[in-house]
Amino acid sequence: MLRILSVDDDEAVLAINLSYLEGHGYEVYTAKTAREARDLLSRISFDCILLDILLDDMDGFLFCREIKEQYSIPIICLTNLGEEEHLLKGFASGADDYMAKPYRLSELEARIQARTKQNLQILHYPPLAINLEQHFVTIFDKPVPLTDSEFSILKFLALHPNQPFSQQELYERIWKLPFLKKNHTVQVHIVQLRKKLENAYPEHSYIQTKWGDGYFFAST
Repeated sequence: MLRILSVDDDEAVLAINLSYLEGHGYEVYTAKTAREARDLLSRISFDCILLDILLDDMDGFLFCREIKEQYSIPIICLTNLGEEEHLLKGFASGADDYMAKPYRLSELEARIQARTKQNLQILHYPPLAINLEQHFVTIFDKPVPLTDSEFSILKFLALHPNQPFSQQELYERIWKLPFLKKNHTVQVHIVQLRKKLENAYPEHSYIQTKWGDGYFFAST
């Protein structure tokens, strides 16, 4: 079941989206403000966000950019601002799709399906992109060559952003073998993975260490 976050200051729109999507098998959460949406995002993992641009407490374009800097979740902007300049601004802010109100709910669902399917194949943490299907990693659209083991570590951590995992947890989940105390396999691969990512993008360390807890993927 796909989990959707619908953000709109119009209660009628929220109610219509909620009723239709729940009736078609989605799990839907609603928020009237950016503040409410932030709280939900901090506690719940979503598959897609429906974002109104005209929010009461924050410019929707800025909020879209804020979300994209922290989460790899497809965003569909839903708004009364249908002019080309607003559409372009939405995409520049990181939106994956843009629909002008009023819209057909059947088309909205089709776009949700398209965006979530695409998102399952590629993880986006700009400028990093991880193609899960083709085992291919790019930074600023330039390939970052990784070994199979390095890719597996990056994929696993990126699918659980900001959550630390010990060497034992990573070894047993990725290699699927019992972990021995003197096994340094994970540590060696982490060093090489970090070096490759940081050489391609020195401004941010994607793979970080939380002392006492383990390694984690830093989304921002």
